[in-house]
Amino acid sequence: MSLTEDQKTIIKNSIPVLESSGVDLTYGFYSHMFNTHPEVLPYFNQAHHESLRQPKILAHALLQYAKNIDDLTPLTSFVHHVVVKHVGLQIKAEHYQVVGECLLYQLHKMLGDEVATAEFMKAWELAYFQLANILINAEAAKYDEQASSPNSWRDFKDFKILDIVDESDNVKSIYFAPLDGSKPATPKPGQYICIRFPPNKISKISTQREFTLSEFFDENKYRISVRKDPNGVISSFIHDGGLNIGDIIGCSPPNGELLYEEGPADSEMVLIAGGIGITPMVSITEYALSQNRKVKLLFSNKTINSMPFKNWLNSLQLQYGKNFQIIKFITEEDGNDTEFIYRRMNKTDFEFLKGDESIYLVGPFRFMNEINEILKEKNIKNIYSEEFGPITV
Repeated sequence: MSLTEDQKTIIKNSIPVLESSGVDLTYGFYSHMFNTHPEVLPYFNQAHHESLRQPKILAHALLQYAKNIDDLTPLTSFVHHVVVKHVGLQIKAEHYQVVGECLLYQLHKMLGDEVATAEFMKAWELAYFQLANILINAEAAKYDEQASSPNSWRDFKDFKILDIVDESDNVKSIYFAPLDGSKPATPKPGQYICIRFPPNKISKISTQREFTLSEFFDENKYRISVRKDPNGVISSFIHDGGLNIGDIIGCSPPNGELLYEEGPADSEMVLIAGGIGITPMVSITEYALSQNRKVKLLFSNKTINSMPFKNWLNSLQLQYGKNFQIIKFITEEDGNDTEFIYRRMNKTDFEFLKGDESIYLVGPFRFMNEINEILKEKNIKNIYSEEFGPITV
């Protein structure tokens, strides 16, 4: 059922309250949903809820939806990003009913009977499910597309941990393969998977996180590389011995938007990585070099000992010579080893850019913001980037 003009007016009249109290609404909504529907908990990172990152994203989405209720075209790009994110997490159509019920409950609770009249609530109910159906249909098409790929699957598939290898003093690589002995789907360079960890000593419920595939495809197994975050529940679980060879995990099909873009041989690519943002660059670099592309990698990390893949990067330089150039930055140590530059990247490091290169950028939020500002000043437009964590607004 479409919204009437009167109902659209109700939605637009909600804009002031969404601007002033949107985050209060969405934080309360998530808290209510987590308490009343614990089955959705595996799909969310509680740290993002408590830090307000997740509530801010939803508050922004609701506000923009209300502002554009007459014509949703300006939301096309944002909706696309949400669809990709939801497919990565394996969000199901039935989850939208739970979200709708809890969101409408919290909206009425916050505004009270005087404002949240039956007419008001009906307008928001129709508006919510109009948007939900857009997402459900787009996600269904994406799931069908994934499932049609050779060796792919739907939902989470059981994989077995084959090996765990130290890449640096705080990065471990995890190798895993389908439990049933089948070959996994071939990922595109730069894609990620979502892993569901079964209940364990750190969590009484299943927990899931997204990880970039950190290796150019091996037809029999996948690899992810995980940096330990002292405040990270799952990364600490992995690094402190919670995950072991032989354990079974759930794995989603490969997904993501940071994809290698084909280009002519000898065309140049510039990869800019901060910290564990190097992981998608691994498969992109290997594949690009195999296609005779020229690759320049600028890699920033806090310390030398925590920099992953140093030996691999050096071996690529030997293998591909002038086609692969790497500049390594160390930001929290001083030294005189000429292999490294001991500072943060700045605009002088990008004076070589002509403007026609393909730029790939991944790293922590502060790092990405700094580099994006530099690239913006240079009027660079051909940028492919991906943020780890919830969509930012």
